[in-house]
Amino acid sequence: MMSKDLSIIIVNYNTRSLLTHCLDSITKYTKQINYEIIVIDNGSTDGSVEELRDNYRDKIIFIDAGKNLGFGVANNLGFRSSTGKILLFLNSDTEIFDDVFSVMFHFIISKQDCAICCPQLIYPDFRDQFSYDTFITPWKFFKSLGLKELVPRKIRSYFSHNQDKKLSENLIPFVVERPRGACFMIRRDVFESSGMFDPRFFMFCEEVDLSRRVMEAGWKNYFLPMCKVIHHWGGSTAKVSATIDMIHTQSNYKYFEKYYGLKGVLFLRSLYCFNFLIKLAGLCIGGLFGLYSRREMISIVKARWRRMVIRF
Repeated sequence: MMSKDLSIIIVNYNTRSLLTHCLDSITKYTKQINYEIIVIDNGSTDGSVEELRDNYRDKIIFIDAGKNLGFGVANNLGFRSSTGKILLFLNSDTEIFDDVFSVMFHFIISKQDCAICCPQLIYPDFRDQFSYDTFITPWKFFKSLGLKELVPRKIRSYFSHNQDKKLSENLIPFVVERPRGACFMIRRDVFESSGMFDPRFFMFCEEVDLSRRVMEAGWKNYFLPMCKVIHHWGGSTAKVSATIDMIHTQSNYKYFEKYYGLKGVLFLRSLYCFNFLIKLAGLCIGGLFGLYSRREMISIVKARWRRMVIRF
């Protein structure tokens, strides 16, 4: 089998419509590189498998996992069927409107110290989304789960994502700690030598963990603000938001256990406890003034309680 320049690896789980738009945009606009598309279906029940077999048989390498393996494990499976010297891990809820993947490919090939590069993610109306961030640390979580709840909503963004708008506006690539998992390229040899995606993470934190291992090995990760990719944020997870929140929480605990040990896990659990108490107090006050319905209050309390007591 002849190797390709780029292997585009997409994991699908019940996103038939979004996936077809994604695939059609790739084949329409990606022209300057030799690529392959590998789609792994994680046990979809929305007709995705039939759609791919009927209409994309000659355009993709299709892997039917038969069940939901999780994001990282499914991507690892796709990697084993790939031949590209560069890998692109791409969400099924993304689209492109120009030959952006060729630009990203030529950048990572020409930049000898670059292991990973990622584009500017945008909404369908072309507003920017946050596209990279710093690593997950105890201080970062203290800001987002503790201090964030104590400040006015207007300045809460300071405690969330760390994207430098001024740097992005210059349209010049620069080094970041880790990309969003929705779309990023990585050198094949780096992905393999770093151990691929850690299977302990079913979904979320896997790209953070991978980026951290890559940087610890001496490589750099770059953000390419001149490259734009449409991302239908939440398109692949919105239908199961409560379940997704629990999976995200479990991954957070696993990440803290991996990098900070038992002390990290206890610290994170205490933060979730603090967050629960602060939110509970806010709900009680809001309820007195009619800002929340009884149903809303119960739903929020249950969600925050599960974060605090969840097993992982």
